[in-house]
Amino acid sequence: MHHVLASMRPAVAAGIKQSDLLADAGINPSQLKLASNRIHTDQVARLFAAAASRLNDDLMGMGDRPLPSGAFQFAFESVMRSSFVIEGLERAAVFFRLAGAQVEMQNKSEGAMTWLGLHLNDPSRDVDGFMREWLLVIWHRFLCWLNAQALPLQQVKFAFAKPAHHGELDIMFHCPIEYDSPQSGFWLPSDYLQRPIQREQREFERFAARFPMDVMTIPGGKLTLESRISRLLRDRLLADELLPDLAELADNFGQTKQQLYRALKLENTSLQTLKNDVRREYAIRLLKNSDQSVDAIAERCGFDEARSFTRAFKDWTGLTPSAVRRGELK
Repeated sequence: MHHVLASMRPAVAAGIKQSDLLADAGINPSQLKLASNRIHTDQVARLFAAAASRLNDDLMGMGDRPLPSGAFQFAFESVMRSSFVIEGLERAAVFFRLAGAQVEMQNKSEGAMTWLGLHLNDPSRDVDGFMREWLLVIWHRFLCWLNAQALPLQQVKFAFAKPAHHGELDIMFHCPIEYDSPQSGFWLPSDYLQRPIQREQREFERFAARFPMDVMTIPGGKLTLESRISRLLRDRLLADELLPDLAELADNFGQTKQQLYRALKLENTSLQTLKNDVRREYAIRLLKNSDQSVDAIAERCGFDEARSFTRAFKDWTGLTPSAVRRGELK
């Protein structure tokens, strides 16, 4: 929840209504009332994109000057013109300097490890550390994507005090984190930076078009139970098949119902939550990209009638299906 709220603060301070940002992302405002509420990564990605778009600033208002919306895509494209990952990183660093961003990328190698650091010209604008956290997430996961596998980090460092949401950062980086460091950045094995880029141009075009969707999770990482079940549920919806209940899923994964329930609880989710997430994203896709009626979409999402689907959809997103069809969700 911290990153959801932090991403909106500069936009709200600039006069943009929080309700408009949430509508852009398909997040029901009532979900913000409890810090423990879970916002799906697809919704968070849309929120970040909406804040950047409305401010015309890829730094979402947290820099000393705007970085025009779309700058990250240009930086990524400059990387793709390289043969090796390290060459691409050096191109990206040059791009950010030429773009006048307040962010400077730095790298240095020490034996088998390389340090990738960030320097902010005006750290005071990054009050809660959100921008440094987000930029390190972007660059780590873009490196994973370029290598077509998850890259293990040896250590992450942040140039600010240990925050209340440090548990979220542990999950995001999966490595030891040091706070109150002179500089923010991370150490990783140099070998991964010396490799040829493993992606084709057509793959990059999809990555850029979806940004930041594909950096919300670690590309090439081991699938969690949540991810595996979500994939199965999506496949069932696409095939117009009924979604499985807990007993069927448990049998599919070689577990008892109680074991599967507890395993999902350990990942801070439930089968009903995963079904809601998958149905929401599938419904949004159909509403935005097809001319199917709301009745037909309701049926494809497993609802007996459009009325109950509309109620559920508004509960998930804060919007009606017709509002999404009118373009109120970005």
